[in-house]
Amino acid sequence: MSEPERESGTIRRVSLRALLDIVASVAMFGAAGLLAWTALAGRTAAVAGSSPTLPIPDKPLSLEGAPILGSREAPIALVMFSDFECPFCARFATEVLPGLRQKFVDAGQVQLAFRHFALPIHSRAVPAAIAAECAARQSAFWPFHDLAFAPPMRLSDDDLRIHAGEIGLDLIAFDTCLSEAAVSARVTSDGELARGLAVSGTPTFFAGRVTAGNFVDVSEAVAGARPLEEFELMITRILGAS
Repeated sequence: MSEPERESGTIRRVSLRALLDIVASVAMFGAAGLLAWTALAGRTAAVAGSSPTLPIPDKPLSLEGAPILGSREAPIALVMFSDFECPFCARFATEVLPGLRQKFVDAGQVQLAFRHFALPIHSRAVPAAIAAECAARQSAFWPFHDLAFAPPMRLSDDDLRIHAGEIGLDLIAFDTCLSEAAVSARVTSDGELARGLAVSGTPTFFAGRVTAGNFVDVSEAVAGARPLEEFELMITRILGAS
């Protein structure tokens, strides 16, 4: 074989090897990209709309200590675990809750109980939850709730105090309350309850009939930002159950 032929064969082998390396690299990056996209899509769906299976609690849930929207005589309770820095919780508060309130809460059929589940990825969730509990001390949890979730969400320390002033709270009492250990313990207790119920994200809801002693016999559970129609169906099922 002549020298030019040997050189040509060497070049072809090198070119083929380089081409194979490129193909392998593209395949590897493509697979990694697909895995990353699938994981991201799964996480997004779990938060934004899909309904992961939640176990129904084997014991009734207590309503003790939870801020209640609606009549405490309502036969059905919807227990919500929420985070003030969660955008999907804000979506529920601004887009779904008004309809639920008009159709079921104001009609005396449903009472909504709020429980805190401040996610660690949200740096302002705990301070906002504590501030909301301090508003509850002055019987103003729900007005504070509505301001805290109103877009755009403003949850700095100054913003929380501004919210308190806008709803007419005694700001001296509010400021004192913010540093009370019992208030932060209330928020922590709700989080422990959530984890014990296998809650992993917000918002998450448990619904059922109210029983003696201020408990809820849970028969339905749903997670994520659900449309009003799903809550309507869930409540209608519970109302229709014997």
